[in-house]
Order: sequence, then C-alpha cells, then structure tokens
Amino acid sequence: MKQEIILIVNRELLANIGPRVFVSEIAQKDLETYLVSLGVQKPLFIDDATHNKRYLKFIKFNSIYDFEVSKEKKKISINKRQLYDATVRNFKLLNLSSEKIILESVYDKLVAIPLVRTSLTPVYDILSKIVRDKKISQETIKAHYKKERYLNYITFLEQLGIIRKDINGNIVEGNIPIIISKEANDPEKMIAKLFGYAIREGKGYLISQLKIYSLSPFLPVVNTYYQMACAVGHIITTTLPQMKNTFEELYYPIDQNKFQNNVAQLCDAGILVRKDNTVSGDSAVLQKVKQVCAY
Repeated sequence: MKQEIILIVNRELLANIGPRVFVSEIAQKDLETYLVSLGVQKPLFIDDATHNKRYLKFIKFNSIYDFEVSKEKKKISINKRQLYDATVRNFKLLNLSSEKIILESVYDKLVAIPLVRTSLTPVYDILSKIVRDKKISQETIKAHYKKERYLNYITFLEQLGIIRKDINGNIVEGNIPIIISKEANDPEKMIAKLFGYAIREGKGYLISQLKIYSLSPFLPVVNTYYQMACAVGHIITTTLPQMKNTFEELYYPIDQNKFQNNVAQLCDAGILVRKDNTVSGDSAVLQKVKQVCAY
C-alpha cells in the first residue's frame, strides 16, 4: 500500500506540480491514513574554470510541506500556495543564514566599499572621534546640524556597547573598543574593526530602524559565489555571466552592468578575488558557509 501511495503522489506531482517537487517521507499515521512529506530541489549548473569542469548540483530541502492521503479514497490534495510559500521561506532562510556567516567573516572589509562607507558616514565619524579624541561632548551633539539623526546613530552604537555616556552626559568608548583594541594597534585599523562590528551586529537595526540599505546589493552577490562553491565542495573560479545566472536563480533578476559593478566593488574591497573575467573566493569563508549548505 505504501508504494502504491507513493506512486499516486508522484503522478500528481508530475502532472500538476512539476519535477522539482518530490516525496521526502511517507509514514502511516493510523489504520486509514498516510502522512506524506514533500521536498523541493532546484538544479544549478556550475562551471569551474580552475578544473575545466561543469557540475549539475541541486539545492535540496526535505519535508517542507505535509499532507494526508486516505488509504481508501487515495485522493491527493496539495495546496500549491502553501507549498510555494514553504519553498520561498526555505530559500530565504538559507540565504539569510549564509549571508550572516559571510558578514561575520568579511565585516571589517566592508568599510572599503564606497556606497557602504558613504551611507554610514555618521557612524564612521562618531567612531573616528571616539577612537581619536576618546570623547564626544554634549555641546558637539547639540551643535550638530542633523541633531536628531545624529542621536539615532549614537543610540545605535550605544546599544551595541561600542559607546556609552559618562556621568556628565558625554559620549565615551564602551566595552567593545577595549576588546577590539587587542586586535588593532593603530587608529585606522581600530576604526575599521569597530565600523565592521557595528555593521555585523547591527545589520537588522540599520535596515529596519535607520533605513540604511547599502548592504543589500552586496551580501547576496557574495552569497551567490559561496553557494556555487559550496555546491561543488571547494573554491571555484567562475565567470561573471555564470555568477549572474546563479544570482538570478537564488534571488531576483538584475541588470548586467549593476551586477558587474557590485562584483567589482567587492573585489576592490578584498571580499572576492577577480582575475581577468573570472571570480574566486576564500577557502576559510567557504568552510564556514558549508555549515548551512543545502546540497
């Protein structure tokens, strides 16, 4: 009976859902009913110029949607909307998990991307003043031409433990600079480390509260490369057209010039490596991304 149910479900999937959906698990719930779990997979063609190979790999999610089948009636009722939503949700979680790991690995290099640096100039200025002058006075804050916005950034950094208020209401360094100072022995490195820490730990707040979206174009591009490398199992050398195609499979359509510009900025910042018309990455970052791979 179990094999018969699987056969019936597979026929329904091929006829009305598509070949990317498969039976992940099937179990007898009671004497009259089977519980069927569906999975989904997305094929990716990946060219590795280093080894001159083409790979076919699948991003695969098991058991993302469950439904029941009666032994007697053997009727299949699959809610396509719920199945689609579960698929989108799983891909989103995969990308977010991977992006988080990537951000933790490259956060101190993001300061070198002009768009990121420019959009967060107030944060950079506050950090610079704290590192160099050790204090921002109340008078400086009150005199700032965008006082309310400036105070929002101060609150943001204060919540992260990077700065704090002393007994006189002046802004001084918090605990985080003391910890980071052990890794950075000059002001510029210190500012870059703190800037990266603020981005890494405060990404959600920057987007949701301060409406800073400058990270949005870059992390998905980096994630695209590492998803490709993760699928193959090692660092690859890929082309920009191949990478763009994979990006559009994982995210959304993007203009070719915009994509190439984003890659160029990431390479200039040392986050990706570009040679001629190919792109590669860092094996240390890849090892971390492998923790959340779905291949």
